[in-house]
Amino acid sequence: MTNEFCAQAQPCFAACRANACYRGLTRLCRVSNNTVIERREEPAMITAIHVTGESRDNLVQHNQIQAGTAGAVVCDEGQVVVLNNTVVAG
Repeated sequence: MTNEFCAQAQPCFAACRANACYRGLTRLCRVSNNTVIERREEPAMITAIHVTGESRDNLVQHNQIQAGTAGAVVCDEGQVVVLNNTVVAG
């Protein structure tokens, strides 16, 4: 799965959510070059990117994201390599 070059201005929960992505079952999950910004007066976004389940061998890179109430990228240790993302102030 690849999610690239998207712009999300008002995500409710997470702009990108990947569940159980890993090599063997599916292809490498890559989330890159996206913009995720919360623009509501009353922020509702929990996280910009959320990886869950038995995920591993995934890559989150080169995104411009705003942290939600739980953070910018939420995942368990070892699920995702997170590189060179820009977290902007709300």
